[in-house]
Amino acid sequence: MNALKVVLPLSMLLLIGCGGSDDDESDYAESYMQFYNGSANSANTYLTVDDSLLSSASYGDATTVYTFEPDDVDIEFSRVDSDGQSISLKEQTVSLKKGYKKLLVLSGDYQSGDVTEYDIERKDDYDDEFDLYATNMDSNGQGYDLYMAESGTPFSDAHLVASTTYQSLTHGTYWDADSDSSYWVEDEYVFYITSPGSDEVLFQSQPINMTYSTEYVAVIRQGSGPTGSNLVLDLVNNSSSVASYTDIQASSQFRVYNSLNNSDALKVTLAGNEDQSELQIEADTLTEFSEVDYGDYRLTVDAADGTNLLKNKLITLNQGDSKTILLFNDADGKANAIAFSESTLPQIYDHDLNVANLVDEYSSVDFYFVRQDETIDTAEYKISSVQFAENDTISLPTGYYEIIAVYEKNSDDLTLLYRSSLLDISEQSSFVVTLEPDQNSATGYKINLLH
Repeated sequence: MNALKVVLPLSMLLLIGCGGSDDDESDYAESYMQFYNGSANSANTYLTVDDSLLSSASYGDATTVYTFEPDDVDIEFSRVDSDGQSISLKEQTVSLKKGYKKLLVLSGDYQSGDVTEYDIERKDDYDDEFDLYATNMDSNGQGYDLYMAESGTPFSDAHLVASTTYQSLTHGTYWDADSDSSYWVEDEYVFYITSPGSDEVLFQSQPINMTYSTEYVAVIRQGSGPTGSNLVLDLVNNSSSVASYTDIQASSQFRVYNSLNNSDALKVTLAGNEDQSELQIEADTLTEFSEVDYGDYRLTVDAADGTNLLKNKLITLNQGDSKTILLFNDADGKANAIAFSESTLPQIYDHDLNVANLVDEYSSVDFYFVRQDETIDTAEYKISSVQFAENDTISLPTGYYEIIAVYEKNSDDLTLLYRSSLLDISEQSSFVVTLEPDQNSATGYKINLLH
């Protein structure tokens, strides 16, 4: 099967921006299409229309809106495997209506997922206003009620705007029946989610500034990755930028990796205003995740004999956040820490790796992820110029890779810092790659693959 190639016909025009009252074509005489990926265990998924690849969307993401002539078109959804080959998932024919956006939503289990078609009318009569639809992509089958209120208004005075069932699309009900318009005025709003008919709030958003004169689709879904038990609200409009919101009361979690190589276990304390977590961590050990309330925390590291190695390091954990904290020695040989957020995407077909350079002798390191038939010259996946005490990310398809760390003084002067064995990148978890000093290694360094 051939690898995916991008070919767009001249007749296919990319619709730039979010649409609305500023659109040059006020009567929306053409047809439109957008793809939103609501399948929780999916890979990055590509949309092809009439044999032309448009773009892709990962879980909780959407493509931009594309413009077509009203007609029937053949669509295909696919993913790319570790060899760069296209794997077809689903094909069907859809009818595009004049003046409507065809929103295609992939949901359910990825291998046998459903593609649901929603026809949403494009409108040009907004006056600093917006329209709202709601859908529910919680594959557990749970129904939800969606409430809205002006920012600063409590739930007791919020308005029920939509009751949703799985894969349904509901046109939101504007609550001001006496208004001359049936649309919401652009302003800041808070969204609430409850079970059907319940007044127990399961989700409350932060104040959200609804700034586009367009049609929004509010998508209720489950989070993925380490924080998968939390509800997430996505707002999809006529652009490729999906705004995702977590519950303002959602918990967070963290884990710690100790690269300090102390002979005895370290005591690591993460202290907030109301609670704290204490961990005993051996050298070269990555802890399990610990769940805590969101907030700002003070990180302290003490040696087994009570000597303080690090204190007052600020670690911020936002709602729904999942972070890894790396303990390492800085250029002066003193303990320090860096922290980064883990991906919230499913780690099944594609795997997100955080790559950290903990070697102060080299201010910039290149990392190559080399498959069996590749060298560093032909490797498709690489990260360039990872600075000391910093991290970068890369997404890899499931497969086997050697990880090769290289310092490049110039194009003719390369230093091999470490070359790993062939490693299996298939575990359904977020991976962390560290380059560290190691006196027992032939090169003086080592690579650890953590998960």
